[in-house]
Amino acid sequence: MKYRSGFVTNSSSSSYIVAYKNTGENRELLKKFFDYNYETEENLAKCILKFFGCHTLEEALKNEQAKKYYDRMAKFIRKGYVVAEKRIDFYDCDTQEQLELLIKNGNAVLIEEF
Repeated sequence: MKYRSGFVTNSSSSSYIVAYKNTGENRELLKKFFDYNYETEENLAKCILKFFGCHTLEEALKNEQAKKYYDRMAKFIRKGYVVAEKRIDFYDCDTQEQLELLIKNGNAVLIEEF
């Protein structure tokens, strides 16, 4: 039996925000691996608006949490990364290991875990 180690929380699942370069032969595979992929600031803004229930980005960015979230993710998008989110159930050791390998091998950068 496998036990999850690293990135462990007391929740039944964990979510991760990572950034990966939008190049190479694994690009399509990475897009399919993650639950959400934000390739442009426009895509990111749409997500922020929906999540925070706002009509304009200016309105959303008045919220401190939304501004922090947007600024951190947009920084990577501007550098040519795709920012992606992945939710992993507590007992899903295989997906957890795949994500850890992506980060360890330098194919992705962990931005945030929650």
